[in-house]
Amino acid sequence: MQTAGQQRGFTLVEMLVSIVIGLILVAAGGKLYVDSKYNNGIQAEIKTMQQNGRFVLDLLSSDIRRAGYHGGNINRGSIAGTGIQTDNGTCPSTGAQWGAMIDRSIYGIDDDKDSYHCIPDTDYLRGDILSVRYAEGEPVTTTPSGDELFMRSSLTQGAVFQGKNELHPDNAITASYVTVRKLVANAYFIGPSAVVSCSDGSSPPALYRKALGSTGAPVTQELVSGVENLQIMYEVDVNGDGSLYRVLDADQMSTTDWQSISRIHLWLLVRQTCTYGDYTDPNSSYPMGSQTYAYPSTDRNLRRILFARAINVRNH
Repeated sequence: MQTAGQQRGFTLVEMLVSIVIGLILVAAGGKLYVDSKYNNGIQAEIKTMQQNGRFVLDLLSSDIRRAGYHGGNINRGSIAGTGIQTDNGTCPSTGAQWGAMIDRSIYGIDDDKDSYHCIPDTDYLRGDILSVRYAEGEPVTTTPSGDELFMRSSLTQGAVFQGKNELHPDNAITASYVTVRKLVANAYFIGPSAVVSCSDGSSPPALYRKALGSTGAPVTQELVSGVENLQIMYEVDVNGDGSLYRVLDADQMSTTDWQSISRIHLWLLVRQTCTYGDYTDPNSSYPMGSQTYAYPSTDRNLRRILFARAINVRNH
């Protein structure tokens, strides 16, 4: 048995060794936490890019499959009405003309905004533009009014009009079964985000859509940030009998080709919205359809994922 005089504590050396060991364990634990948090952040960024890419492809696929649906009408040439317009490759920023250009249910512009004046120069960044037009799946249940665009249709007749002109004689159809649906027109393009701003003050690219507003004119909708480029090619049935196909860029399409699209090929490049972590993209460019896209060299510290999909066109 030890007496009080015989009891002893830690020596100074033992205490210093214990403190050093404790600090090493704390530092190791701290580094493990920081590394885990960093890796979790990277995985979250990659997951977000994957989700954004799939969402955009699904959105575009859905619109492409609906393009050319006119409420059951099987004779596009029979559609008239006070609002009908011929597609001349333009998109006025005012008025209801653009949405009513239903003779081209699908139309595109190759790496430019061209005569799409509804898209200001400052809103367009790069890539192709894709326009689709169709009638909504469900008929309206109230009497059309105002400036929105509608389509009245039967199996063999149709009329496009603004709601305020619903009772005009030119918009009447005589048939046993007639429905009225809202018209849908969407134009997809890439522009600088107006919603997201990175810490360095830059605006990441984003997918935008021009859609029909309450006045019948196109309005801007920002959909998904981090979408860097969109490229589109059109598979055309050359003879109309399925025996010969060509895959073309928009600037190679003739007037007849726009009416003979059987499939659309999409390439979508999605990147991190803003810089996260220390990274260098091993690829300085990405193959997208008929071109190879080289992103700005100042953006090489961003992760990217390239998506591709082919969508059959149903209503051409």
